Amino acid sequence: MAVKKLRSQRILPSSLSSDELSRIRVSIRRQAFFSARVENAKLLTRMRKIVSQTIDAGLPGKAAIAKLREAVESSGYTAEPGTEGTIRDLTSSPRLKLIAETNAAMARGYGAWAGKQDIDTLRRYPAQMLVRKLVRKEPRNWKARWIAEGGQISRGSLVAGVNNPIWTRISRFGLPYPPFDFNSGMGLSQISAKASFTRNIRFSSADINPRRVPDFDADANSVLPNDLEIRARLLRDLGPGYQVRLGKVVRS
Repeated sequence: MAVKKLRSQRILPSSLSSDELSRIRVSIRRQAFFSARVENAKLLTRMRKIVSQTIDAGLPGKAAIAKLREAVESSGYTAEPGTEGTIRDLTSSPRLKLIAETNAAMARGYGAWAGKQDIDTLRRYPAQMLVRKLVRKEPRNWKARWIAEGGQISRGSLVAGVNNPIWTRISRFGLPYPPFDFNSGMGLSQISAKASFTRNIRFSSADINPRRVPDFDADANSVLPNDLEIRARLLRDLGPGYQVRLGKVVRS
């Protein structure tokens, strides 16, 4: 399911920053494969294929980064002066690692989320807990973010029903599954119905109502801004000062 979802994503070339891209509605971003300030559709297509291989064939992290760098360099890309070696340099290891890990984690997160959208599974495991999966030198304050978004705390843990809107609210990407933010290191742990009762976890029937899992059998080889309806929605979301030029979303 994770690989199928990733391969179905249509390409979104743009010169936009990650903050600008985050302003685009989730329904569009969920359909798209993109990276901040990457305008080359062919390069994005190659990158999507490489990231798919990290999941499908278990491509090791270093090998994925090497393949991504080869794809970027063969595209004729050159970093903007002054950004060489930084996260804004598409050939730098930190940027390539971020692209590979974030997109792979999103695909896996989607696959796990889709697997939970079964009424029997939801009855057995109606809740889940936000947990740290990977250590970070400077971890974000997830408890503060959780409380600010109205999440409940049970025995010191951040817990909610599987389909509670809190999961979308804490996500930088507006998605109800990990990674929740760039390099967050956060993940989910399922909680059984018995444990949910013991912990006195509060959730509504809506929290454990199965969500519709999208059909990814549609053609995935197109460039997303070429769709006139989606193009109009993209520009509406971004507001004044943006346009689609030669299939790319750019600042006017």
